[in-house]
Amino acid sequence: MNIKKLRVLFITAVVGVMTLESCKDLDVRTPFDNNAQFVMDSTAMADYITKKGLDASLLDTTVDNVIYAVLEKGSGDTLEFDDIVSFNYKIINTANDTVLGTNIQSVALEYDLYDTIEAVNLAPVKFTLAGSSWTVPLLFGNGDPRDAPYRRIIARTFPNLQIGGHVIMIYPSYSYFVSSDVSDQIISTEVFVTGVRKHLE
Repeated sequence: MNIKKLRVLFITAVVGVMTLESCKDLDVRTPFDNNAQFVMDSTAMADYITKKGLDASLLDTTVDNVIYAVLEKGSGDTLEFDDIVSFNYKIINTANDTVLGTNIQSVALEYDLYDTIEAVNLAPVKFTLAGSSWTVPLLFGNGDPRDAPYRRIIARTFPNLQIGGHVIMIYPSYSYFVSSDVSDQIISTEVFVTGVRKHLE
């Protein structure tokens, strides 16, 4: 075997060793198991439904596995398309019933969510009720995937509700939505119809 071939073999061997050493330093992670996450989320969601005493016959589920129900239909004027509707909301950590966000002044002050000036200036959310969800304002914002089912549920449940109508939504974890180990917190939102301006007025 000549010197040139020996050099090639030597260089090949060195490169191989360096490649192996580099592989040792790679951060090899197990792929996120969305199914396993949803199994855990489903258990927590079911526990919350039991804790809240929700009637199973009232529950429905979106394609995103968000569970929702109309708890009160309300009374007075019925909401119709093209009406301007006002509502309040609460975002709740289901593990301990802590309110994480709201536009209800008394609740915001109770949970110390905003400074006093912000809390005093809170007001109902207003939007024009339409046949699709695009008119419903975002709740979470910043590209949060939970906004999509939230808006669809509002668009689906609000027609035929009345003043005082009350809807609850229970979401799988944020980790489930984004297929990444970010947060396994289960939250719910509750919305309350507070007013309507009829489209013919």
